[in-house]
Amino acid sequence: MKKILLMMFLSVVLCLGMAGCGGGGEAPEAEAPVAESVAGDWECIDMTMTEGDAEMAKDDLEELFGAKVEKLAHLTAYADGTGQMLLLEEALPLTWVEADKGYTLTVTGDDAGAPMTAVLADNQLSVESKEGDMKMSFTFKYLGKTSVLIDGWDLQLTDEEVIEMSSFMAWGESIVVDDMLYGSFGGNTWEDGSFSAAKVKKDGVGDRAVMAKGVRASTLTEHDGYIYGALGNAEIIKVEAGDSEYETVYKGACDYVQVYGDRIYFTDENYTLCSVDMKGKDKKTEIDKKDMYYVYVLPNGMVIYQDDPDGESIHMYDLKAAKDYKLTNVVSHSPVICGDYLYYTEAAGEEAYVFCRLDLYSGKLDKAPGTMSNSEFFIENGKIIFGTGGYPAFALEDWNKLNETNAMGLVLEVRSSNGEVKIMSDSTGEMYLRHAAFDEEGENFKIGF
Repeated sequence: MKKILLMMFLSVVLCLGMAGCGGGGEAPEAEAPVAESVAGDWECIDMTMTEGDAEMAKDDLEELFGAKVEKLAHLTAYADGTGQMLLLEEALPLTWVEADKGYTLTVTGDDAGAPMTAVLADNQLSVESKEGDMKMSFTFKYLGKTSVLIDGWDLQLTDEEVIEMSSFMAWGESIVVDDMLYGSFGGNTWEDGSFSAAKVKKDGVGDRAVMAKGVRASTLTEHDGYIYGALGNAEIIKVEAGDSEYETVYKGACDYVQVYGDRIYFTDENYTLCSVDMKGKDKKTEIDKKDMYYVYVLPNGMVIYQDDPDGESIHMYDLKAAKDYKLTNVVSHSPVICGDYLYYTEAAGEEAYVFCRLDLYSGKLDKAPGTMSNSEFFIENGKIIFGTGGYPAFALEDWNKLNETNAMGLVLEVRSSNGEVKIMSDSTGEMYLRHAAFDEEGENFKIGF
């Protein structure tokens, strides 16, 4: 940083005749998205440098260096307190923290120089750097968040979308829509479990309407008033919400069924991602790979999945750009995105899993201490639920406290939730319905297998 400032100072000395020639006009008004903190991608729209009585403003600096200010300086900051500033084509790694009146940005390295101060106002970030009598001032426009892992990534799932993704990754064997429960809970044993529908009641469910005997449904989701899913992994079905009869949309091997846009996505007998139109016709291969698991199409058209041949690592695939990104380098299970992070479990031996969190913007990976005895977890309304021995629930900020817990008593696994009604199953496959939050007093009602 000092070397860059010195270089610019020499430029000022050489161009004193230009001092006072005037600066740029007013910075343009920023457009959406809206900055909530310094974390994000910032484009320079104004820049000045002073040394004593000599001053060079935006137009002067652009003429001197032969480039617009947006090319002379750029700032990227991540939520984990890291980032970088591109200044005169040199990338300067930095850290940032909140200060009393804004933020403090510190360039790291042997020649870091003094910390910079930054103030966020009206969706613009004002940054000032001082070295002795030299001062540089920057005004940055917010461009949104940026990722070092995935080109163009800037996605924040709503609480409802996080719950939907959690339910899907928990195999989506049931779903509640308009106070009706649809799922595999209609039998007296696991073997004769049937795809059924029933009204949700305060003490469980009402009379069951068995729609398919001795066959189970999975990855049940709702779209435009219909429930879609895989029945026996042999056909894609849909049920109108409130009804108790299903319609076959497509016959053939299927898993990870999900509607995106005007097409139905699913994996076939090779676990290759395919799609058909809403009538089950016009089958297309979407990603030409085999053995894809935990496949989920995100609202922005990105597909997250586990690449089994690639060491069971987690990948992201951009359907529009036809570009693939590898996110993990270990055996990874149950990916769920919440906030800036991808949460998943890493296999760590027989029935042992490490809970991990990957920042999808900075690329920083953190792992919780200890291990879990189950690869699955659930995120609901800002809490992480791990279904062993009484549903320990941790706030997201305490995510790294999740490890193996007391397994005494009934062990239940979360199968689905709509934020209010929760469906679980025990080790025998018996299903339970719960109205209370996982970490609150409440009864679990048996509803069948």
